[in-house]
Amino acid sequence: MLPLAFTNHAQLVRNRRMFYEKLDIYLVEIEKFFAIDDRTSPESRDTTDRAEMLRIFRNVLEEKDISAEKLQRLLDKEFAKDVSLKGATDETLLNEVDGMTDILYEKQGSYLQGKADDRKEVAKILIEAGILTPEKAISLLHVNKRDLQSSDK
Repeated sequence: MLPLAFTNHAQLVRNRRMFYEKLDIYLVEIEKFFAIDDRTSPESRDTTDRAEMLRIFRNVLEEKDISAEKLQRLLDKEFAKDVSLKGATDETLLNEVDGMTDILYEKQGSYLQGKADDRKEVAKILIEAGILTPEKAISLLHVNKRDLQSSDK
């Protein structure tokens, strides 16, 4: 794991509970890594693959040449296997996308249902308070007469 000096671990929390437990976010402060790397003597530098990969990113950003040997060593078959979708089929990916869109659809539907329920509730309160007639409430708040009558029973 990268030293804590230039990495941050974040998790999404909602109401003090993990929002989605399968999602961990690691933020790498590349500029901070570069500054630490510049201050550190070459023999004391971090030599992990992750640190070497950050150095490659630096070379790319600064448009410097990168040795083929270094690239081959860091971008070996194991690395490619880790980041590839080789084991995933089109069907698997489509199912994941469908699941994500279903969640969005449900969230939007819940929001719209909540808005409609709020309008019904406001209409009932205004009618009970004598502020609006049922006809005015139906017209102004776009609620159904049936929804207003269901509360009377």
